[in-house]
Amino acid sequence: MALNLGPAPVLDPFDSFAVQQWMLSLQQAMSTTTFDEAAQDAIGLMIDSTLVYVDATPLLTRAALSGDITAPQASNVTTLATVNANIGSSGTSTAVGTFTVNGKGLITAASNTNIVYDSVNFTGTNWTDLTDGGTTILHTHLSGIASSITLVDAAADTTTWVVLGTSQTGNVNPATDAGLTYDASTNTLTTTTFSGALLGNATTATTATNLPGGTAGAIPYQSDAGATTLLAATATARQMLQSGASAAPTWSTTTWPATTTTGGLLVSTGTNIVGEVSAGATTTILVGGGAATVPVWTTATGSGAPVRATSPTLVTPFLGTPTSGTLTNCTGTASGLTAGTVTTNANLTGPITSAGNATTVADAELAAIAGLTSAANKIIRFTGSGAAEVLDFIDWTTPTFAAGDFTASGSMTWTVAAGDVGTYAYTILNKTMTVSFNINTSTVGGTPSTDLMIAIPATKTATKGMRNPVQLLDNGTRTTGVAYVDASGTVIVIQRTDAANFTAATDNTYILGQITFQIN
Repeated sequence: MALNLGPAPVLDPFDSFAVQQWMLSLQQAMSTTTFDEAAQDAIGLMIDSTLVYVDATPLLTRAALSGDITAPQASNVTTLATVNANIGSSGTSTAVGTFTVNGKGLITAASNTNIVYDSVNFTGTNWTDLTDGGTTILHTHLSGIASSITLVDAAADTTTWVVLGTSQTGNVNPATDAGLTYDASTNTLTTTTFSGALLGNATTATTATNLPGGTAGAIPYQSDAGATTLLAATATARQMLQSGASAAPTWSTTTWPATTTTGGLLVSTGTNIVGEVSAGATTTILVGGGAATVPVWTTATGSGAPVRATSPTLVTPFLGTPTSGTLTNCTGTASGLTAGTVTTNANLTGPITSAGNATTVADAELAAIAGLTSAANKIIRFTGSGAAEVLDFIDWTTPTFAAGDFTASGSMTWTVAAGDVGTYAYTILNKTMTVSFNINTSTVGGTPSTDLMIAIPATKTATKGMRNPVQLLDNGTRTTGVAYVDASGTVIVIQRTDAANFTAATDNTYILGQITFQIN
């Protein structure tokens, strides 16, 4: 049953008695009346603003929650407001999570910060395990290899220990061994045993104390690459070691003398026995004693024996240069002997005559030649009966190429390369020079003119003028020309027969000819 209090009274808030009377009547009504609604509808007075009356239900419900915690009207399901966009876990093996908390205790921001180790304090044994300051290990450092370490010069330390590892690679704990030390002040590495091959020079090595496995008298040898073997001592004294080529050496079965004397000769005196033949006298020669006989010293000489006696028979001997000898009974031709003084008069007749050992050239022409002085590049010319002279003669000679030996008149240029010269040679006979030339594929340039010029070789000068025809190919046109020298001239001038200018052309001017003239 609904509680109906009627229209809301109009109360004077300063009339305390009226207010008390209204409140008393309200309490009486509520104590005597059962009601389903705890508030008036929209036109009535609300009991609490956090309550919502739903007339259609009709129910009085809680209003919706808002703020940091929200909930729909009349629902007990609450929702926390999102205050941090970084949703998920924080912290990794190399970073720690960092957070921002507001005044209500809410985390409003989250991120990761990389762990940076203190390079000053986090060293030494602390690098292995990260603890809480006590015995609890927070992190064991097992991964990663240090890329570098800081070394300190130990020059003043007399004893340092070499750092060792139990594995060639990977993460291992460093170790030392008291049996391996290093004295930095003397650069001395000390240990008790070495294994494996030692390379280099041992400048201060002392005597080796022992080779394992050897016996008295054994000799070590290289039996293979990196392997040394001991050859056992021989039971027989005075035996020699003989090579086995690439195999192991062995003891020879031959015995040798324990001592020798000065001048003695070692010979085989028996099977596998070497003995000594004593020194012989200066008048003796060592000869074989025959089969199974020791050689002996002898003074015998003659046929079939050493030459020590008179009248031996020698077959094709080489005598060297004898200091003396008489060849009265020698026969045959002595082609290599030099004639000495002729002791028997055998006078010569003819162009050369002799009286005893004195000779005379009777022929006038021979006498004229005999009176000349010979020299290189000279020939003989008879100037009359019984008269002769020496003339200069130079066989055909090619001068060393020089581009400056080929010039032109006026402003015309004549370019001749070494490959353009087929022939440029000369010969000299006394005062006559002949020059032969064959110039191919030469180049004429500049302002065309009439003269091409070749230097007279051997720095000679013409003493008389001379002319001779030549063949020309002027810019591909075959024609004739003339080569001439002037008295006192130093060049051979080449002109066209028609005295026209040469044509400027590249690699298309040819000259072929020869001229003979008198020189100084």
